[in-house]
Amino acid sequence: MLNLDQIIISTNCWESVVAGFAGDRLALFEVNYKYGFSEDSIYVGRISKTYNTPDGEKAYFVDLGCNNQGFWKNRRDMRVITSSGLTDKIFEGQKALFQVSSVPQDDKNVVLDSEVKLAGNFLIFIPWGSKLKISSLLSKDDADYLSNSMVNLLDDDCGWIVRSEAKKARLDEIVSEANKLKQIWKNIEDEFASLEKLGEIYKKPISIAEMSNKETSLKSIITDDSDIFVSLKKTYKGSAVIDKMETSKIWSEYEIDANIEDMLSDEISLVGGGRVSIEHTRAFTAIDVDSAGALDIKNINRNAAIEIARQIKLRNICGKIMVDFAGSGIVAASDELVKIMQNDLPKKQVLGFSKAGNLEIVIPRRGSEIKNLFRVNNFQFVVGNKIRKMLVEAKASKNPIQEIVLNKDEFEWLQNNKIDIKSDIMKKHGLNVELKIIEE
Repeated sequence: MLNLDQIIISTNCWESVVAGFAGDRLALFEVNYKYGFSEDSIYVGRISKTYNTPDGEKAYFVDLGCNNQGFWKNRRDMRVITSSGLTDKIFEGQKALFQVSSVPQDDKNVVLDSEVKLAGNFLIFIPWGSKLKISSLLSKDDADYLSNSMVNLLDDDCGWIVRSEAKKARLDEIVSEANKLKQIWKNIEDEFASLEKLGEIYKKPISIAEMSNKETSLKSIITDDSDIFVSLKKTYKGSAVIDKMETSKIWSEYEIDANIEDMLSDEISLVGGGRVSIEHTRAFTAIDVDSAGALDIKNINRNAAIEIARQIKLRNICGKIMVDFAGSGIVAASDELVKIMQNDLPKKQVLGFSKAGNLEIVIPRRGSEIKNLFRVNNFQFVVGNKIRKMLVEAKASKNPIQEIVLNKDEFEWLQNNKIDIKSDIMKKHGLNVELKIIEE
């Protein structure tokens, strides 16, 4: 739980954005694009090429449709899900289900996994699994309690992972989520059996109602989407006020664009002096705390610890993180700083200080990091910005035909993915749009 005061939900024909505020500070940001790759999406793919890796294992290129290709490295015990069921017989030309496990920052192929997992708030469902596992982030008492409870409540003919959030839930809520995940899987299986073409078959939605119900401190939920507004009125159980607001007003009043820029900035100024710098490398994320000439190093490090924990969650920074606090010795490597970080991050993820005096943190991967979603060569982000600005301008304009200016690379990306944004905008927003293609 993030102790949010407000949740903002803005959607259009291209993207869904959820922003959560604690006071006047952004504490949660999620974006879900309609098109393009996103982690945890499930595709029908066809194995197009096989080769042997230097370590003696098999690897495959997988045709995902619309000129998209993925990379799948087959571990020795891996199997694939075909329309006929699970098999360990893998060959070129075979059609199977694959899940996106990571979307690289550069032009490399997306990385795929053949072990499909459906994640909820409390559970992860593994359709072709066979074991019940409990999150390692839970204490032994909580893990034992959930393990004993789940054995009798969950089906034993598939795999389940009980997440750390489950300790806060009622057993009937966990069972309800299990049934929802099983129904999603049945829908995927049915569509797979009847689908002839390759392409995306499932994209995980942002669970707005469940997210809202978990935040007990909420005062308001604001959206620009009529369907979401009606749905929340029916499903939201809390006391927050649910309101509807125009898109342009949401983005200006809550300074969403400015908040996105702040999330992409490499430097954050601290209250009371000092700054935090964030640098991403291939191996880990390096975070440096600089006193910037301020004298109260202890207070700067305390403020930095609070802000770093916030930024890790807000930016969804994953993997290995190394924090170099200001000063040296006990000032830069105190137990107090570890405790501050553990207040906001799971204790088992904050490993403590290394011999070199850096605080080590390891965060399991959960979806795309903000820096990847909003990079300048991400066509989802760039085209989405142009659509959103056009929609805002259309509100103030009396022109019956709106214009979106695209460069050749953006237009080619739309064509390769068979995306008809003119049709999408007409269906969702009732606007006629012309595309203007320019050289850059």
